[in-house]
Formats: sequence, structure tokens, C-alpha cells
Amino acid sequence: MTLRVQVWFRELKRMVASVESQPELAFSDDLTPELRQNQKTLPVMHCRDCGATGWGGVRHSTINNKLIPNDLRGFYQAFFSQKPLVSFLFPCDESHEETQLLCRHCLTVNPTSVEFCKGCHKENNADNLIPVLVPEVTQTVTRNGQEQLISNHDCPFCGNSNGLSILGAQAASLTSASIGILYTTPFNQDKKLLTFSDSVQDAAHRAGFYNARTYRSTLRTAIFQLVRESQHPLTLQELCDRFADYWREKIPIPENYIATFLPTDLQWLREWDDFLNGDRSKLDPHTALPDLLELVEKRLVWEIVTQFGHRGAIGPSLERSGVASVSFNPQFLTAATKTLHQKLSNEIEALRTVSEDRVRELIVGLLHHLRHRGGIVQPVTQGNYISSGGETYLLSKLVYMPGVGPSVPAPKFLVNAAAKTKQFERVISGKNRDSWCEDWTMRVFAPHTLLLKEQLIDILHFTLETLVGAKLLESHFCGQGRAWGIPMAAIIINPGGKVLTCDRCYHQITHSRTSSHLPDTCRSLGCQGHYHEDDQRPGLVYYRQMYQQGEVRRIVAAEHTGLLSRTTRERLEHRFIQSDRYCDPNLISATSTLEMGINIGDLSSVFLCSLPPNVANYQQRIGRAGRRDGNALVGVIANAKPHDLFFYSDPAQMLEGGIEASGCYLNAAAILERQLTAFCLDNWVASGLDSEGFSPQLNDILNHLQNQAQNRFPYNWLRFIDSQQGELLREFIDLFADTITPETQAQIEEFMHQGQGEIGGLGWRILNRLEGMKKERHRFNNAIVNLTKKIKAQKGEPTCKTRKSWQKWNKKKRDSGKLSEISTTKISLTF
Repeated sequence: MTLRVQVWFRELKRMVASVESQPELAFSDDLTPELRQNQKTLPVMHCRDCGATGWGGVRHSTINNKLIPNDLRGFYQAFFSQKPLVSFLFPCDESHEETQLLCRHCLTVNPTSVEFCKGCHKENNADNLIPVLVPEVTQTVTRNGQEQLISNHDCPFCGNSNGLSILGAQAASLTSASIGILYTTPFNQDKKLLTFSDSVQDAAHRAGFYNARTYRSTLRTAIFQLVRESQHPLTLQELCDRFADYWREKIPIPENYIATFLPTDLQWLREWDDFLNGDRSKLDPHTALPDLLELVEKRLVWEIVTQFGHRGAIGPSLERSGVASVSFNPQFLTAATKTLHQKLSNEIEALRTVSEDRVRELIVGLLHHLRHRGGIVQPVTQGNYISSGGETYLLSKLVYMPGVGPSVPAPKFLVNAAAKTKQFERVISGKNRDSWCEDWTMRVFAPHTLLLKEQLIDILHFTLETLVGAKLLESHFCGQGRAWGIPMAAIIINPGGKVLTCDRCYHQITHSRTSSHLPDTCRSLGCQGHYHEDDQRPGLVYYRQMYQQGEVRRIVAAEHTGLLSRTTRERLEHRFIQSDRYCDPNLISATSTLEMGINIGDLSSVFLCSLPPNVANYQQRIGRAGRRDGNALVGVIANAKPHDLFFYSDPAQMLEGGIEASGCYLNAAAILERQLTAFCLDNWVASGLDSEGFSPQLNDILNHLQNQAQNRFPYNWLRFIDSQQGELLREFIDLFADTITPETQAQIEEFMHQGQGEIGGLGWRILNRLEGMKKERHRFNNAIVNLTKKIKAQKGEPTCKTRKSWQKWNKKKRDSGKLSEISTTKISLTF
């Protein structure tokens, strides 16, 4: 039995949600004018870290609390420009202190005390006004020496910097997620794929996107396999130390090991680039190989640490998927808890009766917060990075490191007030707003007492001092102050874990199953919620299965477009078919260049990143899969274009549509005039030519034209046309007797009879086109002479008066080796 599966997706683009108590997602492009009139919609915002979801909108002015409805373009411009009029609104219950009321009819934001909406005067009830949180997102920044008011995109619940993004997924993201599954699943034995795009730019962009996007999925799967197969939980230091040896044993060929774990941003390295573009199967064992292995292993330490550091709480990480959890050295933690409990109960009067469990929760929460901020002392951060206060250019100076800029998360450590840095996080905030550490301390001890600012300072001072003594933290100089980070040896990586979610803000953590102390207080800034077990979220199960069952095979994508030279394309096709090395492409992102006529071997899977122009193109593209045994998987992405959406609404028209044969409208005089010209040329060539009558060089033809050489081309061809005019015209018209009208036939006859003498005739057009090329040649010659004069003036060489003298001078310079390269212009003429 053979099976061909076609899966159609639609881009999640221009997504909006209805403004009501139970919002419904919709595609903005699907909303009719009547729906827009009856139901207000706003774009959807969500936090990639904690999952908080709400609406986004733009106010009319800074003093107007009314949002502009159904204006996606205006919101996108304001959001990406960080305009201060942008607002975010998150549904909540009315018990929250900062609750406001959003009118679902006019989108006015009201205080909770109103009886009627201030905008449309609707009554304050559950059908009209929706309780929402509207966080303050404006801040003042200095740009080019001037202060500006902008809006930030930080999540108000978990504090994730730039965590708020517009809900959606375009074709590249959707296909990359599908591709990741396709290459990691053990059920796919044919790990090759062809993706089609409609433009060269899209094909090139997607090839690079697939390479970069799927690298971390491969790395996470590899990390989990080592963690799972270890006989006991590993420290982060042990994980980094053992990773290279473990996988070099699994992948014994060094070149394949490098191809699997070398990040895409390091593939520009000369040794590796030469290897990729060459046919060698081995790297130089004395130079290139050891150098590349060293760079890869240094980079892997950074990548592994970040997976359990500042990237551990973002996206489909090992932690968030529940396949791994992080704890801290239990002996160190027990000792620190006892010591700190004794200090606090003796030194802080308000905490005299506090329990060890509350102290333990304070310590564990602080350590996990610092870990998720990236505050782990590792080789690249230890030293100058910490002492400089987080200058990211120090990281970028290292060859093996990725680019770290303003929009890329960087490790952040805890610092005291004496450390003059804006990049790290202060333990005690000098502003009116509490720091995370202050807020966390107050919420952990809230059931026992209210704490004053001075008491918070003492508590946190004792806590940091105790954790340093227990080897759970390290203290380093940071300018004139101190910075604290977690040593890698204090962090324990455990297989599996319990996924816990806050019942109020939905912040998610993964707790180690080996610990009997379940966290209670939510670690999000200002949240009063509590954690509960939530192990069945679909997204978690999806990625959990991928990491647990997946195979470690790197996706190597390459573009196949008409911009590549023939040699490059043929080399790419050969490497794709053979796949002798791990670095050879196993995914081709192509345009219509691969629809037909090129053999790329047998494939089982094809993805179309957009719907082709017609049924014939569709059949050609999907026909690339399943040629070996008839089994095939075809993925199709419908873009947010009318053409794609038309077929997405009724796929049968594409799946079952007939293929129309390509044709040409023959009753067109302009087309027939070109055909007649070619017909005359074919007959003249068939009559017999001598070598003197026709030269294949355009330069010779233009010289004949200039010298009026009547026995040379094109004059001898034009004489043939004049002498055989009647017969040529009759034979040509007989070919189209049933398809052209008398009017078109009359135009063709006139075109033939006009000849060379009248404007628009066949002979006149040939001579006129060649005359234009002769003038172009003359212009080029003048340009050569003028440029030569300028070059000689710059170099102090004698000026060449004529082309002949320039050629002599050029030959002399070539012979002497002073002129290494001369580029000339070639002109081709096509009939």
C-alpha cells in the first residue's frame, strides 16, 4: 500500500481577538465590513516566557484613554516604533488593586468606580465593561543627546525584557517547526527535504533561517540524551566537561562531529568554509581540525550554560518542556538554610518565629531568579565581563562567541549600589519601585510580618553573605562594588521534573522530582499567586516527545536559485544526492528552478512555503516526493494573499484542477513579426553559407556595417530576403492560415514589403538595431580611452592617445605583472 499525505497550513498572520469577556481569535483578513462594525477587535499580545496574553492598542492621544479599533497597520507602526501611545491590556479579575474597565463597544478604558462608560455611556455590567490590567509601559530614554518618551515591550508579569510580542507565525516559522520534527523523529528514515518558495529572496532567507532556527533543537536533544544516560544527576560543570567526550564517542568522525555542533554563525571560518565548498572528506589533522574542535568545544560550553541560564525560561527549552529540571547542591543548600535561618531569627526581630521552609524558599527563589537572568559564572563571564559591569562587546571580541547586542539577551548578575552599571540587576533599588529581590523577600515573608526598607537591606545582606559562604554564590569585583553569580558546580541538572504554573499570572517553572520542598510563592514580580502542578499543556508534551525520542541530526539547508552559477548548482545537487558528509546539504530551499528537468534523487517529503501560481506548478512541485515507492508527505503553507487564501478555502480546486497546456496567442502581429524574422534567417542559413559571408563575432558584423560591406552580413542576408520575398512570405503565412485574421495577415505582408527603406520594415529594424549597437560600441571605446587617461594621471603613466597604444601599454603591463586584471565588456546579439 502506498500513502501520500498532504497537510495544508495557514500563516498565523494579522491575528486579532474580539474584545469581550471570552475573546475569540480571528484572522483580520477574514473579517467582513459588517463583522468589523458589530464586533471590535484588537491585535493579540503574548509573553514568550510566562505565557501572559492580552490585547494591544493605540490611544488617540496621551490624555485620551480611548483605543483605536480595527487598525492593524497603525498598531504595527506604533508598536515597532515604540510610540508612547501604545497600550497593553490583560484580562483579570476585579480583585486586583490596579484593575480598570475596558468598554467592549467603544474601547474606552475606565476606572472601576464609574457607573457608565465615559465614552459611550453604556452601563457598568459584565456585558459591557471588561476588567483589565493596563500596565505603565512608557519610559524616558536619551537618544542623540535628547530625552524621548517611548514604550517598552517588557512583560509586566514576569519582567522578561522585550518579552511581549505580537501573536502570530509566518511561513518560515511554521515550516521550521515541522522540519524540526521531521528530522528528529526516528520514524523518518529519509532525512532529506525540498522546500519551494516563489522568490529568490524568500528561498535564500529561509535557507539561513532553517539552519539557525533548528540548531538549538538539535543541541537540546543532544544535551538531554547525555543527562538521561548519566548514572546520577550531573552538575552543570560536569555536563559541560562530559558533553564533548560523550558525543565524540557517538560521532567518531571529527568532521561529522563539527558539522553537527558548529553554530551557523561560525561557518564563515576559513578552514570550515574551504571544507564545505570542497570535495575533501577530511580536515587537516595538524592545523584546521584541532583549531575547529577547540572553537566548537568552547562555544558548546556557552550554549549549554545558556540553555540552563537566561534561555532556560524562554521558548521550548528543556526546562519548560519538562524533560529536565534544575536544582542546587543539596548539601550546600541545607547548610545555607540552617545558617541563614539562625541569623534572621536572631538578628531580625520581625522574623524571630520564621520557619526554615520559608528561609529555604527565599534562597531557592533568589538562586533560580539569578540563574534565569544568566548570572552563572562561566569561562566567558568570569573576569573582565563581570568587572566591567556587563560590557557585551567583550563577549563579541571572542571568535567563537555569537554576536551579543542590545536586542540579544546577555548574562546579568546581582550587584550592590556601589557597582556603577546599568547592565546588571541591583539587589536594592535606589528608586521608588522595589527591586525584584526586595519584592521577593517581602512576598516570601508576607504571612509573618511587614518588613521595613532597612530590614530588607539587612535580610538580603545576610542572605548573600550566607550563600557565598555556602559556595552557592561567588562574589566578584564589579567596578567599585560587588557582583554575585552562581558557580557552575553548584547547579544540578536532573532528568525530568514537575511543571508548575502560577494560578494567577501563569508563570511556569519546572521543579526537580528529587526535592520534597515544593515551591509555593510565585516568582513573578509583584504577583500574589501560587504554583500548582500543570503537566498536560499541549506545547510541553509536543516538545517533550521531540527531545525524548528525537535523533541528533543537524539540518543543513542550502538555497537553489537562478542566481547561482551553473557550477555551484550542479555541485549542490550532487552533494544533496550523495550526502557523503554530515555537512552536505540535506534540505534545499528552492524556487521554480527545481520544478522540472533536474535530478535530485528520490525524496519522501516536500514543503511548499506558498501556493504556486497554477495547478501545473503545484503538480510539478509535489511530484518531487514519492518517486521511489509512492509514499510521500507534502506540506503546504497558505500565505496571507488572496491567491493563497482562495485555494485554502477550497483546496479541491488545486488538488483536482486540470492542467492547461501552455500556449501562445498567435493572432498578434508583433509576435508574428519576430517569428517571420527568425523564419527568414533559418531559410537563409539552410540555403548554404560560406565562412566569409558570415562571422560569429559581433565586432566583425559592426565593422561590416560601418564599412558598408555589401557581400558580408547583414547585407547578404537582406539581399536574400529581397530576392525570395514572395516565396518566404507565402510559406510563412501558410503555417498560420487557420489562426490569423485577414487584418493580421495584411500587417505581416506590409512588414515584409517595407524592407530597408521604410521605418518599421523588416530590413529597416535589423539595420536600425545593429546601428544602435555600433553607436554603443563607439561609446564604450571612448569611455575606455577616457578612463585610461584618468588612470594614467593617477599613476603618473604616459597618456595613451589611441586604442592601439592603450593595448600596447596594457600588454606591457601584463607582461611585467603590474596589471593583474583587466575586465572587458562583451555584447551579444540574439535573433
